[in-house]
Amino acid sequence: MLTRKIQKMRQWKTNNLVRVRYPLKKFANNQVVVEDKLALNFCSNDYLGLSGHPKIIEAYIKGVRKYGIGSGASALVSGYYDSHAQFEYEFADWLGVENAILFGSGYLANIGTITALGNRKSIVLSDKLCHASLLDGIQLSRAKHFRFKHNSMNDLFQLMKSKNPDLIICESVFSIEGSIAPISEISSIVNQGATIIVDDAHGIGVLGKSGKGISEHQKLKSDQLDCIVAPLGKAFNAMGAVVAGKKEIIESILQFARTYRYTTALPPAIACALLETLKIINDETWRRESLLGLIGFFVRESESRGLILSSQDMTPIKSIVVGDSDKAIEIQKEVLKQGFFVSCIRPPTVPKNSACIRISLNSLHGEEDIIRLLNCMKDVLVCNH
Repeated sequence: MLTRKIQKMRQWKTNNLVRVRYPLKKFANNQVVVEDKLALNFCSNDYLGLSGHPKIIEAYIKGVRKYGIGSGASALVSGYYDSHAQFEYEFADWLGVENAILFGSGYLANIGTITALGNRKSIVLSDKLCHASLLDGIQLSRAKHFRFKHNSMNDLFQLMKSKNPDLIICESVFSIEGSIAPISEISSIVNQGATIIVDDAHGIGVLGKSGKGISEHQKLKSDQLDCIVAPLGKAFNAMGAVVAGKKEIIESILQFARTYRYTTALPPAIACALLETLKIINDETWRRESLLGLIGFFVRESESRGLILSSQDMTPIKSIVVGDSDKAIEIQKEVLKQGFFVSCIRPPTVPKNSACIRISLNSLHGEEDIIRLLNCMKDVLVCNH
């Protein structure tokens, strides 16, 4: 087994697929130092620019002083604190659902939710572009798994008629191309017995007038929200994930999710910070308004320069398909030399010959930043054509 893994690593090196971590130094106003180069960060998921918010930092510091660094145990032993309970209650109330449970990460939440609600007798349908954590959850559940074409309601409907699924799984905003899923349409055609699980990682905090994510954006009623997984490392800029929805479903997840039961609970100080973040996301609407304005500006300016985006939906994720992995890496390096830090997404994250440059916008970017980035991207793409 080890020999095969070593061979795979060698093959990855040959094909330029090996991942590299960049230890960053952070400065104000979206600036980071990457390999001794000062650059504007265009690959962070901090969509609302909350990483340095003084009220959130102060809430976190107060939480550490009150509770200490960690929780000390799993949530079902002695690691569940009043700050956890308060955040779960306030998040569920804010979203307009019956109940919520706080996990340690989005990955743990997706795996725990799917394995708690599915088993080897279950039939699961998922969008073809679903995140790796959702696919891993389905695989670990041992359910029979069928994928429908990306955002194709016709394909989903045909599978539903032939397979009679127990679970239908989808993202709200797809993490590579930034397209929005038609969750309201999925909800309207789903069989009575099927449960819908929606990963709202890139929607929560961003979509909807109040930032309530896909449910507010597509005007879903509470009875249409079976189970929403809301990772908190993107717009909330913290860690952890909330799984929220119908009371019986959340209770089942609490009882049967091994990734909740058998892991140390999130530090209670994090929950203190999350409570403050929730208030800010609800109250400081200018952050979302600014972000939406920048997204529209980015789309228009890209079009004017002949840059083709994977999706023009109003989300902060914007990708330009390059194709060849070697070329994508070279583009990323050249753009960094000119002062912009962007993501290079390669197989197996995306299919072969689909490598892309992914750009993430946040509310603290400026229009001038975007103009400079797009001019740079256009010049570099022309040189690498």
